[in-house]
Amino acid sequence: MKNTFLFIVGGILYLLIELLFRGHTHWLMFFVGGFCFILVGAINNYIDWDMPFPQQQLIGAILITAVELISGFVLNIMLKLNIWDYSNMPLNFLG
Repeated sequence: MKNTFLFIVGGILYLLIELLFRGHTHWLMFFVGGFCFILVGAINNYIDWDMPFPQQQLIGAILITAVELISGFVLNIMLKLNIWDYSNMPLNFLG
């Protein structure tokens, strides 16, 4: 039940953030955001609660970056959905 709630909230928030900053989104981003939210919510299930918050933030950022990279590779490169394109941005990796 908790993971379902986190998935739905994370998916909706992800879509809203993309709409706010990009002006558009793709329905598949709901699943990316939901999965990221579950992963970040699970950090304290596997790591001691006494870990300093900045370290938890770093782990969350790494997890989200990994999910974004994998989803970008699958959705944009393998499936050629062209959901987003950052090829013109400095330091981008695979567009």
